Amino acid sequence: MRDASSVLMAEAAALALAAAVIKALQLDHTTMLSDNQQLVHFLNGQDQEHPPDWRVKPFTQLIKISLQGKKDQVYTKPNGRSARETNS
Repeated sequence: MRDASSVLMAEAAALALAAAVIKALQLDHTTMLSDNQQLVHFLNGQDQEHPPDWRVKPFTQLIKISLQGKKDQVYTKPNGRSARETNS
């Protein structure tokens, strides 16, 4: 990816890559973690047509298409702690 102009854009691109890998490997019931609460709320929300920044729309559409019909969810890490810290 070239010209990631924001943290939101870089995070959306990373999640789009993860979603594409999930689709290619035909995995179900996967969990993706992100520390970008704004993006997570958008991806898990009802309104998939109006992303927080229009520049991330290609990535959010790729995520939506890749995970369509799967039981996947995107979560945010609470309080900025790592997933390992939240599970112990």
